[in-house]
Amino acid sequence: MSTTKTEPKKLRIGYVPEHFCTPLLQLIESDPELAKTVELIPNPSGTGQMISGLKDRSLDVAIALTESLIAGIILGKEGSQVMGSVMALQHGWLANTPEPVEFVVKDSFKNLRDSVNDGSTAAFMWEWFTTKPYQDSGEVKFIGNVPTPWSSWVVVASPEEVNPDVLVPSRLTDFLKKLDQSIHQFGIEKGVRKPEHVEYIKNRFE
Repeated sequence: MSTTKTEPKKLRIGYVPEHFCTPLLQLIESDPELAKTVELIPNPSGTGQMISGLKDRSLDVAIALTESLIAGIILGKEGSQVMGSVMALQHGWLANTPEPVEFVVKDSFKNLRDSVNDGSTAAFMWEWFTTKPYQDSGEVKFIGNVPTPWSSWVVVASPEEVNPDVLVPSRLTDFLKKLDQSIHQFGIEKGVRKPEHVEYIKNRFE
């Protein structure tokens, strides 16, 4: 009697398809064996989309913004406005009124850019290098920055939605170890990013 060997279910990893996930993309492209057990699921709408994916089991793991995920754990929804609140605290805006800023949901980076041009919002906050081409073209104007006072990214899985066939500790540990190595390889040397990584970003995200 012949037996058919079934392929293990892939670990479905949600990520935002922008340049800061380059080490993740390079890892999967350079490691065919890992690619057999890992599937990258792009979530262009960001952390809120990934939180929903963890809840409805369309994702097993998510790599997303620290503050948004923590807000999602506490409040059950995305916390993209957290850095806006940090900025308000830093500038002392909360001293005069408890609600100095109105947050408007726009769902995508393009919608945010459109909103500051059509007047439906006054400003938005986004990652610098992703925004820079649109500043260079004149579509948006850079007016300031707010560095995160914590690590920008975390890797999470919902403990209530764990799939034991997928989130095998050894598989997850192997993936995280290799991702850490890829991040270090992507790092800068003497303050300069390696040319091959710069070219990868230019070709992938133009």
